Amino acid sequence: MTNSMEDTNRNDRPRITSLSPKQRRIIGVLVEKGLTTPAGYPLTLKAVVTGCNQTSNRQPVVDYSEDDALDALNELRELGLAAVVHTD
Repeated sequence: MTNSMEDTNRNDRPRITSLSPKQRRIIGVLVEKGLTTPAGYPLTLKAVVTGCNQTSNRQPVVDYSEDDALDALNELRELGLAAVVHTD
């Protein structure tokens, strides 16, 4: 058994029992865009919102604001399912 910082961080995160519709939509967009347009990674907040709000191949159609998406992204970060990436 190890006692690394990574193990400690995993244990401090809330247990994932379900995701909200916004969280699921954002995870879906991140996965889809990662597979279809990997050169566009990491996605900006605006790109995440645009992906969430696109009307083709999305059910239900939503109209998330940047604040909506940022709140859900922060929740996903707390769960360890998303991360902020800083580029130069």
